[in-house]
Amino acid sequence: MGMSSAPDRAIARVARAFGRLHRPWLVLLGLLAVGMVSAADWWTGPHISLAVFYLVPITIVAWYAGRAPAVLLAAIGGSVWFLNARVGLPKDLPLPVLLWMCAERLTYFLVVTWLVSALKAVADHHRALSITDEMTGLPNRRAFLQAATTEIARLRRSPTPLTVVYMDCDNFKSINDQFGHAVGDQLLCNVGAALRANMRQQDVVARIGGDEFVVLLPDCDARAAAHVVEKLRVLLGETMAANRWRVTFSIGVVTYRTPPRNVEDLLHASDALQYAVKRAGKNNVLHEERDAFCPAMPAPGARAA
Repeated sequence: MGMSSAPDRAIARVARAFGRLHRPWLVLLGLLAVGMVSAADWWTGPHISLAVFYLVPITIVAWYAGRAPAVLLAAIGGSVWFLNARVGLPKDLPLPVLLWMCAERLTYFLVVTWLVSALKAVADHHRALSITDEMTGLPNRRAFLQAATTEIARLRRSPTPLTVVYMDCDNFKSINDQFGHAVGDQLLCNVGAALRANMRQQDVVARIGGDEFVVLLPDCDARAAAHVVEKLRVLLGETMAANRWRVTFSIGVVTYRTPPRNVEDLLHASDALQYAVKRAGKNNVLHEERDAFCPAMPAPGARAA
């Protein structure tokens, strides 16, 4: 494993480096790489083909910058490859033969470009499916964990308040029992839409299972978080009333003044407060401020909003 992991890590680092580059820089580097391969192709002469080396920058541009710039690069690469090969061809070849040879080289690169960009589209689609809740269209638990991990790492570099809101639908089972699962599914979609429509761009709203939703509020202190949560409670209450759904919400909110140890601690703390609301009669909010992680039970400082 040690022998194979080192190359894998090196490739992963290179891939991340390309992924961080802006599109114009990728295209420029691709053009420079094609020019270098072309110079080497000219120097080695027509009897040694360097076609595979043209494909390296074309493939990278197709994967990271998209199909359009890759097609341009493929056209340039194919044309240069043909011109270099033309030097070693007989001078009296008919024009149709020359055009065919040129088209053959262009097609070779264009087909590879199309295949790579199609593979990238499929990979992106499957990745989106893996981090999206199919019913509501919100990020799922995996996506939330990734986003929260990134946010906690950022907070360790530049500490700012971080708030997490853990929300559970009260009496949701009665909706499924009385009206059927289709209505229950619609209720969850309405909740997701209401949450998503009233969040900032940097906030993360996720459905992490069943009738449970989590909202991550970066750079949000306790006062701002209390305002956001109260606004959400009003909007969700109006949505439930408009559909005559007797559903309320138990909400646990934790505002961190310093970063939590990890995502598990962050979720555990807010989930514990949400359960405390459930045990106390549902349809309420418990909000707690913390400097660091402590055992996630309602502390004396926890307050109902």
